[in-house]
Parts: sequence; structure tokens; C-alpha cells
Amino acid sequence: MRKISIAAFVLLFAVNGFAQKNPKWIDVGVKGSYNPSVIFNLNILNDKAYDYKYSAGYSFGGKLGFNFNAEHQITVDGLYSKFNQFMDINTTSITNHLSYNSFDIALFYRKNDLGGGYVEIGPQYSMISNAALNGDGVSDKLEKANYAVMLGFGQYIGGNDKIGFSFGFRFGYVINDIINASSRTENGSPVYLPIKNNKFEYAPSNPIYAHVMLEVNWDLGYLVSSQCGKKTRFILFN
Repeated sequence: MRKISIAAFVLLFAVNGFAQKNPKWIDVGVKGSYNPSVIFNLNILNDKAYDYKYSAGYSFGGKLGFNFNAEHQITVDGLYSKFNQFMDINTTSITNHLSYNSFDIALFYRKNDLGGGYVEIGPQYSMISNAALNGDGVSDKLEKANYAVMLGFGQYIGGNDKIGFSFGFRFGYVINDIINASSRTENGSPVYLPIKNNKFEYAPSNPIYAHVMLEVNWDLGYLVSSQCGKKTRFILFN
């Protein structure tokens, strides 16, 4: 959380500095997404006894955006997410299912173009809860705090001068091993899939996912500075 607090402080400092020069506006939004996903693990990829199955979850939440001008924006997202990973064991009729919930806080730089398109990049901090393997709780075996790098792009698809709709794609990669240190086994088996072949050395498990996302944004108000430039005010749009 310390990293998030530092990022938020830098963000507010930057917003205040920009606002002293020109009016900048703030928007808020709601969003939801469908999230295809996979847990990348080299041991599973190299073991022919196991097959990844198509897996997907979802996210929903809100956004706060600081617009420096029509092109440059910083956004903060808060999302509730559901993650799923299904996997077949070929030698049996068993399909393993790992699931967990997370609350995600993401900080993005977004570059908009005049045609309504955008690209965005930034870090994400996630807090995992309610993890289960085939219905049995495994939250104590996963890292509660996880960090991801995110990249996205999208397009404005309609609206008016106050409310806008955007459709986009966002991709994420969790950079840390989601299995906590006390649950990493010597035979290379991740906690969510008991591999019986012990020839593997341990390999980390890193979720990779995509968001197919719909956003609804509302321009809330703008920041203006006084003539002397020492005081900044926030004014709601009519």
C-alpha cells in the first residue's frame, strides 16, 4: 500500500501543477469487463498430462480521471474482479478449477487522440480473497498482495458533451508468483494442480488476462487557478 500512497501523492502534485496553468477537468465513470485468463506456469506447459481449458472471469467498478488536456489523462480505477482457471488432467476425467476474487487498484497514463481512440499503460495492485480449488479454500496458500503491469487500448463509441461510452481491451501480467513462499513445493507442483511427476524444479505461477471492457464516463467538473496562481478551485459542469 505504501507504493500506492506514493503514486497517489505524485499524481495529486502533478494535477495541482498542471491546474495552475490552465483549466483541467475531472471525469468519473463506471466500467465492466469480461476477462479471459490463464495462469502461466512452465511446469504445466511442459507436462503433457495436463491441458489448459478456456477460462474467463469478470470485473466491474469505477474510475476517476484527471484530464490535463484533450490528449493526456491520468486515471485511477477501482475494480472488483473474479478470476477462474480450469485445467484438465488427461489421465483422468478430473477438471481442476482454481478461482479467486480480488480488489484491484490501477493507476494509468492514458493518451487520447482526436479520433476518439486511446492507449493506456500503468501498474495495478490487487488484494486476493476467497480463493478455492475445486470448492476447497486455498486463500492461505496464495499471496494476498499481487502486482501487475497493464496495457490497454480502446475507442470512444458514442455519447454527448457530458457522457461518453468507450469500448476497449486491456491486458495484464502479474509479475510476482501468486503462490506464497510457504506453499511452494519442492517437486514443482503449484498448489492448484498436484503434479505427480517430480522431475520438475519449482516454477512460479503468473496470471495473464485480458479485459474486454465497456466504460461509461461523465465529465464532472474542472480545475481553475486564481489570477495570482496560488489557489486552485474545482467547478462542477452545469
